[in-house]
Amino acid sequence: MLYHIFTIYVKDYYKKMIDKRKMGDIIKRMEVNFNFEKLSIYDFEEIFKIMGESFPIDEYRDKKGQLAIFSEPNFAVYGVRDKSKLVAFITVWEFKEFTYIEHFAVKNEYRNQNIGSQMLERVGELSKNLAVLEVEVPDCEISKRRVAFYERNGFFYNDYPYVQPSMADGKKEIPLKIMSSKRKISLEEFNNVRKILYQRVYKVLK
Repeated sequence: MLYHIFTIYVKDYYKKMIDKRKMGDIIKRMEVNFNFEKLSIYDFEEIFKIMGESFPIDEYRDKKGQLAIFSEPNFAVYGVRDKSKLVAFITVWEFKEFTYIEHFAVKNEYRNQNIGSQMLERVGELSKNLAVLEVEVPDCEISKRRVAFYERNGFFYNDYPYVQPSMADGKKEIPLKIMSSKRKISLEEFNNVRKILYQRVYKVLK
């Protein structure tokens, strides 16, 4: 009987300890301030590291190619830091016709804290243009959740056939879909979006 009581006491003690640790993690996450800032080429190593952790290898350029686009006049990167550590970034191409969100990632341990939604909101405040982005075809649970995330943040799924060109030698083309802010886009608008992306971003059209 004493052994049984002692066992219950030990289990209860460790449960409280675990609950305290969980609460400590929650409090720590709540302390992350949302400091949205424009990043520079000096932040490249941190950006590229998060990119490699977040995207399949065929969905981003090699290091040399990714570094080169920092000199593009229409290209910008914004990020969020936890103190001095970069925890999220979003890359944006600003064209006269629309804003293109190319790469967008939050470090795994900082997800589910509304950081991504706030970043999309800030990008929308910076540009009043229609915004477009690429998503994977929603044929599995993870890709369906990604589409649902963007829909919750005001984006619309456009079911036109679209292929992301190869990002570098040895990288594959990827069938994707285009999502747009504010509303769905017409076929004519979609064709124009694809043409500009192929010309200005992927450089596969003249």
